[in-house]
Amino acid sequence: MRIHGIITEGGEAPNIVPEKASARFYVRSTERWYLDEVTEKVKNCARGAALATGAELEISSFEPSMDKMINNPTLSETSRKNWERFTTNILDEIKPLGSSDVVNVSHVVPTIQPMISIAPEGILPHTKEFVEARVSEKAHQALIIGAKTLAMTAIDLLATPEIIKK
Repeated sequence: MRIHGIITEGGEAPNIVPEKASARFYVRSTERWYLDEVTEKVKNCARGAALATGAELEISSFEPSMDKMINNPTLSETSRKNWERFTTNILDEIKPLGSSDVVNVSHVVPTIQPMISIAPEGILPHTKEFVEARVSEKAHQALIIGAKTLAMTAIDLLATPEIIKK
């Protein structure tokens, strides 16, 4: 479970109670039931603060909520075979690091979310170092391998109706 937040509007000066204050929070979890439970607790904290201070509170969603990723095993296996054609650097299991819009798609159509490494180990996404890594030779080579893998997976799907049926 992770909760991230920012104050998007907080007034004009620190010694004046603002007429309006706004904040945005991400509440993220790998399990939907836990996400729903903690999201309600976060909302109740805001409700309690509003009640205690006499403030008015409006809660709204600023983007869609995300469900748990459903990786299609047949598509994953097909993709993995193609990864192995181009690289030996394959992780058996990738721990969820955040959220992705593709997770909701995975509840409607068969989906995978292959990941490629573009930065040295220890560099996290959404950092200055990650931004710099995106133009590195490693990133360029990873992009080529990723594109080849996805292209070959698409060819496998088009050429092998049994895979589509699975």
